[in-house]
Amino acid sequence: MARVVTAETCALVLMLRNVYRELEDKLRSCKQVCNRRLSPGTLCMHTCNELCHAGECPEAGKCTKTSKVKCVCGRQKVTLPCAQALKPVECNQECELLRQEQQAKKKQQAEAVRLREQQEAAAAALDDGQNSARKRRKGRKADGTDATTASSSASALWTIPHRISEAVDAFWKRYKGYLILVILTLVLLSAMYLLVSLRRSLALSAVKSRASAPASPSQRDPTHPW
Repeated sequence: MARVVTAETCALVLMLRNVYRELEDKLRSCKQVCNRRLSPGTLCMHTCNELCHAGECPEAGKCTKTSKVKCVCGRQKVTLPCAQALKPVECNQECELLRQEQQAKKKQQAEAVRLREQQEAAAAALDDGQNSARKRRKGRKADGTDATTASSSASALWTIPHRISEAVDAFWKRYKGYLILVILTLVLLSAMYLLVSLRRSLALSAVKSRASAPASPSQRDPTHPW
């Protein structure tokens, strides 16, 4: 009985299938570097240097390089093969001492901050008290100033007549001679006016009396009929 040749057993078909897959992968490739991590579950940060390809990277999980691994606190660094760089190394005694020193320094800084805040609060309270006392003193001074102003105003009102009298006395002492001369001149002019008025009134009275008196016989007209 003749053997039936199928696609699974034909070497030519298998070869053609592989060639087709390779061509398909090349057509789908972006021709850029892959840059996928070789060991995703470890601390290895190395990437694949092959061109963009389908499927897993050829060196996935087989990185032969080394990586620097830090401890938990980050003080020490250890160089390990990438296959062993699964987690951070444990801290030693020096790391513990350093951690204690850092905690003590943080406590000191926190204490210094707390003391500074307390001092600032006390200074603010003191400033508020001083400002309040200053305002009260200013209020009392203002009240005293108002009372002083009122009393000074009242005393000034009482001294106005005295000041006027003093001003009049000073004016009289300074211009006494001129004032006397002016007064005498006015009196003389008034007397002359009175004399002139008196003489005029007397002259008018005489004229009126002569005009109203009857004529004497010697003064009559001889040609008059009676």
